[in-house]
Amino acid sequence: MKSIGYGLSELIADLRVIIAEARNEREILEQARPLAEWVSQEPENWLPALRFEADSQRGFGVNLLHEEPGNTLTVCAVAWPPGGYVSPHDHHTWEILSPVYGSVCHSSWERRDSGSKPGCGKIEKRSEFLLRPGQAAAVMPNEIHALENFGPGLSLTIHIYGCKLSDVERGRFATNGPEETTTFLR
Repeated sequence: MKSIGYGLSELIADLRVIIAEARNEREILEQARPLAEWVSQEPENWLPALRFEADSQRGFGVNLLHEEPGNTLTVCAVAWPPGGYVSPHDHHTWEILSPVYGSVCHSSWERRDSGSKPGCGKIEKRSEFLLRPGQAAAVMPNEIHALENFGPGLSLTIHIYGCKLSDVERGRFATNGPEETTTFLR
């Protein structure tokens, strides 16, 4: 597993083993989270300089690093300009994220309705914490979370998803109303 010079190819190899051997998604997150924390501290081993592209209109920029052919794994770098933000959302798959440069505020939200009415989703903030390089957040399928760069400069995070990025269905939630929309992360 981890060693000096541990890079993207080693991370992918270790993630493949974890995914193949884990009994459930929680076990995947428990085993893979330390790997994300490790690589976030050693970006020079795996991160090409061109991965800092952020879309200021969108609030972030997604840069694909690896997509597994079997729809079991995606690794990407997400660039966050100052003030960059993604509203509360879920993924319908597991996710691990860790800052590489800068920091991001990660907030967890709880659904306060039954989810039975299409287009409606009342949520309430549960917690909020600042993530720095060497720290990671693990998100189970259907957990609702949001991210924001409060810092003065660009922040970069590594994200590991349990499926192909274009297949990541997201429920997006309004923080000031009952609206919920479904989108796909591209």
